[in-house]
Amino acid sequence: MLRAGFAGLLCIFLSAGVAHAASFQVFTDRALFDAALAARSLSVTTDAFATSRDSAETITFDSGVASSIVNNAGSGPLANSNRIAVAAGASDGVYQNQIDSRNLLDGRLDTSNQHVQWVFPASIFAFGADFDLGFNPNPGTIANGGLRLFGRFEGNDARQTVDIDQIANGFRGFVGVLADNSFRELAFSTVETNRFQFFSVRNLSFGTENPVSAVPIPAPALLLLTAIAGLFGTSRIGRRRS
Repeated sequence: MLRAGFAGLLCIFLSAGVAHAASFQVFTDRALFDAALAARSLSVTTDAFATSRDSAETITFDSGVASSIVNNAGSGPLANSNRIAVAAGASDGVYQNQIDSRNLLDGRLDTSNQHVQWVFPASIFAFGADFDLGFNPNPGTIANGGLRLFGRFEGNDARQTVDIDQIANGFRGFVGVLADNSFRELAFSTVETNRFQFFSVRNLSFGTENPVSAVPIPAPALLLLTAIAGLFGTSRIGRRRS
C-alpha cells in the first residue's frame, strides 16, 4: 500500500514537471476576448484614441504605445498616415496608417521592408482592437495588399503571423490575440507585394499580468512565530551554559 502511494506521488511530480508547448489564441469576438482576459486575471488597459496626433514617423498613444513607420527611407510619413484623428466634439478617435509594400520582396516581415511597429509600455499577454481595412485617404491608389500582423506570441525568436484581412469579416471587425507568453512588440505589413494597404484602428485594449502582492501574515500567526523563535533562542542559550 505504501509503495502504491509513493508511486502515485511520483507520477504527480513527474507530470507537473512536463513542459507544455506555448500557444496563442486569435479572437474575432470582443466579448469572448474580454472574458478570456478576465479568466486569466489580466489587468486591462484601454485606449480610445481620444487625443489627436499629427502624422509623424513615430507617435505615442495616450496608453503609452509607441507607433512607428520603420524603413521609410527617411522620406517622412505618407499623407494621413501614422496619426490619430479625433472629430470635433467626439470623446474618442481613430488611429490611421498605411503601408507601402511596392518595394516588398516577399510576403514576410524583413528588416529591409517598410512596416509599422507598435511597442507597448510593458510586456503584455493580450491585445485586441477594431480594425477597418476599408479606410482609404487616396481613392486613386490600389489598396488591396492585405494586412498581416506579426508578433512573438510563442515566447521565442520566431514571429507568428495573423492575416487580419482574412478574419476581420473581410474588411472590418474585431481581432484579438491572447498568448501564453508575454510579448512587447507588434508589427504590421502587407500580405501581397507591390501594393498599398490602408487601415484604421479603434478601441485598442491590451492585458498585462497583475503584480503579485505580498500576503500579510495574520497577527496571531505572527505572535506564534515570534514565540517559537524565542523558544529556539532560549534552548540554544541553555545548551551553551550546560
